Amino acid sequence: MFDKNNGNSAFKNWTIYPGCNGLDGNGNPIYYGTACGWDKVYYSSKWMETHSDQYDWAICVLQSDVGNQLGWLGIQSYGVNSEMNNLPVRVYGYPQDANAEFYSDARYQYVTGDKITSVGDRYFRYSGSLFHGFSGGPIVRTSDNFIVGIHVGLVWNTPTGVRITQEMIDIIRNLR
Repeated sequence: MFDKNNGNSAFKNWTIYPGCNGLDGNGNPIYYGTACGWDKVYYSSKWMETHSDQYDWAICVLQSDVGNQLGWLGIQSYGVNSEMNNLPVRVYGYPQDANAEFYSDARYQYVTGDKITSVGDRYFRYSGSLFHGFSGGPIVRTSDNFIVGIHVGLVWNTPTGVRITQEMIDIIRNLR
C-alpha cells in the first residue's frame, strides 16, 4: 500500500488477481478469478506514524465482488489474548523462495502453519515454515477457516501476524 522507504508514498494503479495458478503455454499467468481494481483502502493511521508491524494492515474495497465467484472467508476478533494461545492456524501465500518445496517464481499458492505460540494485544507469533511471498496473506483458524490475522513477516525470525481487531471488523461491517 505505502512505501515507507519513499516518504510513505502510495502505490497506485495496482490490480487484484486472485488465485494465480501457474502459467499457460505462452508463459502468461493463469488466474482462477477475474482481475479487478479497487475503489477505496482503509488502514491504520498508527502505521503511518510508527511503521510498527502491529499496525501493518489494510482493507481494500474492490471494484467487483470476486467473492461471489471465488468464495468468502469469515473473520474473528478475540477479546482475550489467552483465547488465542495454541490455536491451530494455517497461512496462505505465494512464496518466491527456492528453498524447500516452493517454486522460486511465486506462481502457486501454498499453505503452511501450525499453532499460535505467543499473543500480544495487536499481534501474535506462530510456528510454521514461511518464506517471502506469504506477507499479507490470511492466517486462518484451522477449525473453520475464519481469518484471525494477517501475516506480516518474520519478526525476530519468528512468523508474526497482525491480529484481526474489532476496529477492522467495524470497518468491514460499515461497508455493507
